[in-house]
Amino acid sequence: MRLLLIEDDIRIVEFLGRGLKAEGHSVDIQNDGKSGFDAASKGAWDAIILDVMLPALDGREVCRSLRLDNNRTPILMLTALDSTDDIVRGLRLGADDYMTKPFAFDELLARLESLDRRSGAGEMKQAKGMMQAGDLSFDRDALIVKRDGKTIELTSLEYALLQGTEPRQDIAECLGRVAGPAHQRGRCPYQAAARQDRRRRGDQADQHSPRPRLPFWCGLTGRV
Repeated sequence: MRLLLIEDDIRIVEFLGRGLKAEGHSVDIQNDGKSGFDAASKGAWDAIILDVMLPALDGREVCRSLRLDNNRTPILMLTALDSTDDIVRGLRLGADDYMTKPFAFDELLARLESLDRRSGAGEMKQAKGMMQAGDLSFDRDALIVKRDGKTIELTSLEYALLQGTEPRQDIAECLGRVAGPAHQRGRCPYQAAARQDRRRRGDQADQHSPRPRLPFWCGLTGRV
């Protein structure tokens, strides 16, 4: 894991730095709340170990500000403040876990591993259920399509086209795969799919009939 340790106690910094690196983890160290917040905001971390009583910026304020910035990096608060009120306050400010000093290294390591498992499971669930392309989103579980946060009603064929994609696959690429060679010749993939659907239903519509209503995603291909 790539870990950010925000702690001003040099003894704890040295102890945790050695121990976590010996376990194969990468550790970046910041010794005050302000530099810790900046590092947390700019870097990509698997977890943050955060002291509460820090110089420059209190650890609880660091946690609160990160959550207000929609930073979802797992946070383990590590502090000498051990009252129930302190623990509840830290968790409600956005910490994912809370440990009090003194602590056992093995327990801290196990809690970090637990945070990493939970974070990974959440990302997998999100990736499985959601598709995103610019301002367009598709919730595969709820069958809801939105543009700029507004729900768009689709036909059953349009839903079928979207359901045939992988969660992280580009929507335009997906339509090309569904429509086949017609997309590669520069024709709108929806028109090709619609003609195939009419043929399956035995509808021999004139090939030169007016074009069907184009779905919202056709513009993504650049070949409407």
